[in-house]
Amino acid sequence: MDGAYEHSNTIRISNTDAPEASVFPNPFDDKLTLQLKTQQTSNATIEISDVSGKIIYQNIFKTEKGLNSLEIFSSLNTGMYFLKFKNNSTEVFYKTLKN
Repeated sequence: MDGAYEHSNTIRISNTDAPEASVFPNPFDDKLTLQLKTQQTSNATIEISDVSGKIIYQNIFKTEKGLNSLEIFSSLNTGMYFLKFKNNSTEVFYKTLKN
């Protein structure tokens, strides 16, 4: 080793297929809304799990390019839950509270 070094070119990596998503209201009472703005039509999965990791809700649905809205009506017990949205290109996670 002669102590010489080179720098490599910097490469930017971005996922333009990742959806813009929001979950509201948070905390929620009886209804939770997931809004997604996706770049393509795809099949998607939504899962809600409790703090122990047990999946207590799962739904497979089709998203269209553009704004999608999914309302989840729930009789969940009061507490913290984790919501996972997954489509062909990405996974998005949210923490939410049930009143």
